[in-house]
Amino acid sequence: MGRFFLVCFFCCFAGVLHADDWNERFEEFFISYLIPRDHPLRGWLDSVFCSFDVLNSEETLRGAGFQILSSVPLHPAVLRHPQAPGYVFKLYFNGEKKKPRDGILGVEWLLRRCVEADKLRRWIQKHKIRHFIVPEKWLYPLSHGERHPAVLVAVDMELESYEMNIQAWKTLVSQEHLDELYLILKEGYGSIYLTGNIPYTKRGKFAFVDTEKPKQKHDLTKVKPYLSEKMQKYWDELIR
Repeated sequence: MGRFFLVCFFCCFAGVLHADDWNERFEEFFISYLIPRDHPLRGWLDSVFCSFDVLNSEETLRGAGFQILSSVPLHPAVLRHPQAPGYVFKLYFNGEKKKPRDGILGVEWLLRRCVEADKLRRWIQKHKIRHFIVPEKWLYPLSHGERHPAVLVAVDMELESYEMNIQAWKTLVSQEHLDELYLILKEGYGSIYLTGNIPYTKRGKFAFVDTEKPKQKHDLTKVKPYLSEKMQKYWDELIR
């Protein structure tokens, strides 16, 4: 049922999808990042999202057992569930507009997160990066989701508190960390908003959690305020 709906969705919205080769390859990308049918969460996802109403509001999600970590207009809500330890979920409510931000479909924002996370994760593996990680992400298709036909499922990176995150960038970062960060940012991946988009985790590594944007040219000087005075000087040497 979900697969059939997605085919209909692609036909209806192919003309309004954005960017680069997305118009031609959206269906290919979408199917590539669907959560596998044999994934341990698949049966649970089928049961919890079988009702259209569960996505009506924060109240209906809490009623289904979800813990809401973040809910900001025009952005997907971020959730956890006690029956799905080790994962986080991002989704749009039923009542939100079909094009919630920058004229781009919500489902496309979710798909971009999957695609760009996968690209960066492969690049990190290829270059044997040790101090930075990227969560694996998938899409779970909603057969009843006429407006927002998918939920994003991601491995929970177990982020430290915001205060600890700021402290980690100031006190735990070494020259080796910055060597790796420089390579990643120079390649166009990631973000220069370090504390918000590359937070510190309980695993002792920094995680690229916001991966919706494609490769871009970064202003590397904007990394400096997050670092200690000593590491700022080293960063200056790297980027000059």
